[in-house]
Amino acid sequence: MITLISNIHPVFVHFTVALISLAFLTTISTYFVGDDKKQRLLDYALISLYLGALFTVATVATGLYAFGTVKHDTLSHMAMVNHRNWAIPTAILILIGAALVYTKRKTTLAYLLPIVLVILTTMVIITSFKGGELVYRYGLGVMSIPQASEEGHNHEHGSEKGEEDQHNDGKNESHNH
Repeated sequence: MITLISNIHPVFVHFTVALISLAFLTTISTYFVGDDKKQRLLDYALISLYLGALFTVATVATGLYAFGTVKHDTLSHMAMVNHRNWAIPTAILILIGAALVYTKRKTTLAYLLPIVLVILTTMVIITSFKGGELVYRYGLGVMSIPQASEEGHNHEHGSEKGEEDQHNDGKNESHNH
């Protein structure tokens, strides 16, 4: 049976991060191409920025839902608040930046877009790092892995210090890694 995950925030986060990053990289690439290709790259950057702003709305909405529903302890709650406190201003700046760029004429755009995208990309990177910490440092939103106690699981996985797997016979075919 197919079960949807209850927290779809990470799906939308990846779109926001990818699209804002793509807008930044595409804009930077305009400095390394001829004049005939610059306008096309700027158009791609703008489309990425506008789509990134659109996905940001969904990212914030699902993030606020996750903030109120994901199971957590006091320590991870403080990290969640920190992530949220970066995410909301980042989202607001993405929306303002996209609106600002949209309203400017093309002559101003060449100077404005790179500045806006440097700020937005920096904030997105910081915010996503803080979100990644919630998953990888605090384990939030991660479904637990079952204990390896089934029959045929007859080898150790190393010590707590991170040693590599040590197999008893090296030929255990009951499961793969």
